[in-house]
Amino acid sequence: MDLASVEFNKVLEEIKEHIKLENKHTCRVGWAVVKIAGQKFEKSYHNFDKIANAMIESGEYAKERPSGNEKDWNIFKNPQYKLT
Repeated sequence: MDLASVEFNKVLEEIKEHIKLENKHTCRVGWAVVKIAGQKFEKSYHNFDKIANAMIESGEYAKERPSGNEKDWNIFKNPQYKLT
């Protein structure tokens, strides 16, 4: 099951806000998907990949696998990113 484009965009915004407001500097994609779209997407790993790839597209964010979890992604600000 794929996320609707509205939900997809809300997840992207949730991740950005979580990184910015929570001052945790990272956000797990699976957490954001469940928060926005609900438990039915808890194991929707193909959506996790799509979201993670959308987040890193501009280079502003980077992704890495959380320790012990091969199916989710942590998103964080890319320390190498520079506005031009």
